[in-house]
Amino acid sequence: MPADVGGVDLVLGQEVVCGALSVVVKSYHVTEAFVFYLEFYQATVAVKAQTGHGLLILEASVRNAGGNTAFEYASRIRVVDQEGVTYTPELIGAEGALPGYVQLNPGERVDGFLVYEVPLDRKINRLKSTHSNLV
Repeated sequence: MPADVGGVDLVLGQEVVCGALSVVVKSYHVTEAFVFYLEFYQATVAVKAQTGHGLLILEASVRNAGGNTAFEYASRIRVVDQEGVTYTPELIGAEGALPGYVQLNPGERVDGFLVYEVPLDRKINRLKSTHSNLV
């Protein structure tokens, strides 16, 4: 099992605001394989990272910190490595994952995980949204 993905500089517990939404990374780990349940297919599925890659699994909270209803797609919450390459989450729809689409009223929060397949020789150092950067 890989120990890390060239390093991860995401600060655990730090609230990062993007527009009305706040994202907090609660934990992360890197693994070669991941087993999850897909409700739609009512089946347990295993995925394995390609050679030279790892699966970066982030446990995160997304909260509406604004005054109006906010909408978000989990695929918009991406990680960026030290070279500026952006990675989109995979396994959206897996049980326990952040929902693929969420509507949050002011103050509401949703928790779950995001999975990214990233090269093992890259350092992941920030979150990014298609709306704006999450530093």
